[in-house]
Amino acid sequence: MAKHFTALSITAFRGIKDLNIADLGDVNVIVGDNNSGKTSVLEAIQIISDPVEDNFFRVAGLRANSTGASNIDKTETTSSVMHKCVDNSGKENYHLDLSAISTRERRKIGPVHSDYKRHIKATAKFVSFFADGKDTPSLEFEVSLNNEAKQTYIITQSGISKMNFGRLDEVTLIRPFDYEPDVNVGTVYSVDHVIGADYKKIINNKTQTEKALKLLKGFNENITSLRYLNKNDIPVPVVDTDTREAAPLSDYGDGLKKALSMMEAILKAENGVLLVDEYESAIHPSVMNSVYSFILKACKELKIQVFMTTHSIEALDKLLGCDEAELDNIRVITLKKKNGQTYSRIITGREAEQLRLNNDAELR
Repeated sequence: MAKHFTALSITAFRGIKDLNIADLGDVNVIVGDNNSGKTSVLEAIQIISDPVEDNFFRVAGLRANSTGASNIDKTETTSSVMHKCVDNSGKENYHLDLSAISTRERRKIGPVHSDYKRHIKATAKFVSFFADGKDTPSLEFEVSLNNEAKQTYIITQSGISKMNFGRLDEVTLIRPFDYEPDVNVGTVYSVDHVIGADYKKIINNKTQTEKALKLLKGFNENITSLRYLNKNDIPVPVVDTDTREAAPLSDYGDGLKKALSMMEAILKAENGVLLVDEYESAIHPSVMNSVYSFILKACKELKIQVFMTTHSIEALDKLLGCDEAELDNIRVITLKKKNGQTYSRIITGREAEQLRLNNDAELR
């Protein structure tokens, strides 16, 4: 596999303060109590993989978008990503400070340090700003990338504007068609398989379709094909079996959909990083071995560094048991919160397996 990041530092981000994780592996499993910051670490990696402003705003809106909410308050989603603190006057301020050590030079932004350190830092505060004909609470957001000059934004409930030479320009957060991210990122957050994934990259490629079928047979050995069927000029993913033709994928359980969502994310993450939140969710224990083995093998072939979270000790045991030869490339990262600060303990997969086998240790 390819190790894109060797260390991660979260000085301030979503309630996490002064968290440092060194010696990252090819496969990193993040465990810990509820609200210990596991998902936040994935979001931090997603931001630092492509440390530009529009990527930050997209990640900031992920949780709100996943609920299907309309008229999302952009001031709320932006401030929620940041670490809130109160100054001596009682005013709330927001901070974000993320950095990571990369193994490669940026394609778009030159590194500041010889060790390819990536850094994004931001501050924000609520201000009174005249917009849409009225005085409205707004967020003044300043961000710097790799210690370069700061950019200033005014964020209202409905929009984001960038300060340029004393004037505000509306920001359209739609990337050009030919935009190439700094590091490819494939993501599977906990509700993605329910919302639905784009399976075109799998179905339109014969080799990938064959791999998908091999994976799906772990859920139903009678599956014979995966394809699109046009219904009222709308392409609908369908599954054929020995006994039933063209059953919509929506008819199948969440486990099968979760496996396909992970496969779609793996293809997107080639030569980059894969982020999977609660990798055990919707996957029945009877197919955990086959699904996790597939993930590890595919990521190794496509040079992908993996970051996954879990609540399940059974899922962790299954993952550790997939491939003995890969245990030294796995890291188990346990997060703990104490007195408002987040701490991490990191051990290798081999150490974790021995602790589980010899002492039945609780690694979460």
